[in-house]
Amino acid sequence: MIFVSRAQASAKRVAEVLDETEEEDVKAGKSHDLRGPIVFENVDFNYGNGANKMLHNLNFKIDQGETVAFLGDTGSGKSSLVSLLPRLYEVDSGRILLNGVDINDVSRHELRRNITMVFQESILFSGKIRDNISYGKPEASEEEIEKPAEIAKIADFIGTRPDKYNTELSQMATNLSGGQKQRMTIARAVATRSPIIIFDDSASALDAQTEAEVMRAIGVSVDGHDISSFDREQLRRKLGIVLQDTQLFMGTIKDNIRYGRQDATDEEIVEAAKMENAHHFIMGLPDKYETVVSSNGDSINRGQRQLLAIARIMLIDP
Repeated sequence: MIFVSRAQASAKRVAEVLDETEEEDVKAGKSHDLRGPIVFENVDFNYGNGANKMLHNLNFKIDQGETVAFLGDTGSGKSSLVSLLPRLYEVDSGRILLNGVDINDVSRHELRRNITMVFQESILFSGKIRDNISYGKPEASEEEIEKPAEIAKIADFIGTRPDKYNTELSQMATNLSGGQKQRMTIARAVATRSPIIIFDDSASALDAQTEAEVMRAIGVSVDGHDISSFDREQLRRKLGIVLQDTQLFMGTIKDNIRYGRQDATDEEIVEAAKMENAHHFIMGLPDKYETVVSSNGDSINRGQRQLLAIARIMLIDP
């Protein structure tokens, strides 16, 4: 009876999908140059007909070359915000512009070809590792597959497998750990070379040191293109790094910020803290930058932990 019930539920869901009306979309015409500022103008959004807006009167501009992090508690609308850009959801009012072009005037197909999203939940497919990394760019060369794997710090693991990039992944990649799956999806994102890459808590399964190494590796050059948090010129319009569970370790605030770059000077640490508005609260502590943080970071509040985590990333690549 259990299998019958599951089959009935599955059949009902399949029927709902097949009966779903096709979304209205603009007809494909001339292509648009979407490489430029990202602008939100008076954007309102809510799920359903709720009285309280999830996002209300949202206005901001991200210039090409800027790095922006959206921070907030669980349920504050970070994932909802970044999902509006590829039109996974439609705004209730206001508009979103890419390089001056309203995204509603761009076909979803064209729009989404310019955007890659990396989620916390890693979705991989049964098949070869090379096919998973090149999923967004099937014509990728051997180098275009291997270089992103190196950037995502998954190449060493792949090299230990007998079949290397031809290693078969099981369905949903159950033969990989959580961290390996996340690094694989990061490699896939890099391989697409999309103009915009959105990270939504996509390194949550990585320890702080591995995350720092991945971020540092993203700062290297690939084929003459400067990759810095996914390319300063082409991809550094990275829309979001959503930090929910910040990872600190037992040690001083100075050592926590310096964690991803051990050769950083005291002046560089202070400058990174100032860039993320962490310097003010640090100077208010009795021992300032020498203040010892407990292993779980509970000696400072959540917002302060997030500021320190971002300062640590900015110290790697300001």
